[in-house]
Amino acid sequence: MGRKSRELAAARATAEAFPGTVLAVDAMGGDNAPSVVLEGVAAALEADPALKIVLCGPDEVVTPFAANHERCEAHVTTQVIDMGEHPARAVRQKKDSSIVVGCRLVKEGQAAGFFSAFSALSAFSAFSAASAPSAVSLVFFFT
Repeated sequence: MGRKSRELAAARATAEAFPGTVLAVDAMGGDNAPSVVLEGVAAALEADPALKIVLCGPDEVVTPFAANHERCEAHVTTQVIDMGEHPARAVRQKKDSSIVVGCRLVKEGQAAGFFSAFSALSAFSAFSAASAPSAVSLVFFFT
C-alpha cells in the first residue's frame, strides 16, 4: 500500500469515527502554504463526504477555494503570522491571524477541531490554555 493509499485509508477511518465533523483549517500554515494546505483540504473533502471545513486565511486564498468546494466555508482573516516571527508574541499581537481565528472558532463551538502545520500552533495552544482554561479544543498536528 502506497503513501497516498495509507493517507486515504486513515482519512476514511477518521471520517467513520467522527461523522459530520466541522474542522477549522489554517490556510497559511507551513512552509509551502497555501498551496499544499489547499491540496490537503481538497483531498480530505474528497475522502470524507461528511466533512465540513472552515478555511481561515486571506480573502484572495480562501474565498476562491471555498467557492469551488461545496463543503468548505471561507473565513477571511486580515493578518498572517510569518515564519520568522516570535510565535507567542505574534499570537498575542495578531488577533485576526488565521491561527488565532481558527482556534477561536473551536473555543466558540463553531468547529470541532483546528489544523495548522505552522509551528506557532504550540505557542498558541499554551497561550489559549492559560487565558481560557475552560475551553476544550482539539489540535491536529500534521507530521
